Amino acid sequence: MAALQLSAPAGAQQGSHLHAPEAPDVPLVTDNPAKQREIVMTSFADCVVDSARARRLALQFIAMDPQSEEAGKFGDKVTEPGCLPNVGQTQFASKLAFTPFLFRYELLGALYRKAYHDAPTPALKDLPVRDYAKEFASGTVPNTILSLRQFGDCVARIAPAESHNLVMSDIYTAEENAALTAVLPNLQACMPPGQSVSFGRGILRGALAEGLYRLREASNLSESSADA
Repeated sequence: MAALQLSAPAGAQQGSHLHAPEAPDVPLVTDNPAKQREIVMTSFADCVVDSARARRLALQFIAMDPQSEEAGKFGDKVTEPGCLPNVGQTQFASKLAFTPFLFRYELLGALYRKAYHDAPTPALKDLPVRDYAKEFASGTVPNTILSLRQFGDCVARIAPAESHNLVMSDIYTAEENAALTAVLPNLQACMPPGQSVSFGRGILRGALAEGLYRLREASNLSESSADA
């Protein structure tokens, strides 16, 4: 799997942007590099979608097969050098690398938080069934991606409030732990028949973010059409 890579000096200029994004401050984790990387990537994605330019590109990126060569090349365009976070009192690094697969799910969480942070969670269970493959530009994606998409859609429908609370929670906090405890009883009912789906906390959050985001965007379009 290709890795996206961003290189930029501190205080890099943002070209035609009206202003540079404000680099987030994140806590320093000295005993767990994996946890530190995840905190950095989540903060980075939230900062990226604050840019209207990058947000438009992010919407194109999430429509790609994240395991494709195209996604590996396109992902670099979505990044914002000015979003490299400050860890403790020091800028994280001049180089940040992550896989398109993981970045896609971090962006989905960030896009959902940006769009629906203050919006009440509606009932989603009875919205029309979606053709997941058509959401991707190629129309064909690996079964792993489709299984995660189906799973996230299912959980978002039967537990929209619990899913929302998890996606909105700050990672590695008591708030996230409580949200995980609330959503866990709903997961088994959404496992694909005859298949096993294995993922960590971060991918679970991303899958639920995708389910919520796609359903709420579709609901908004339906309401707009009905009002026209």
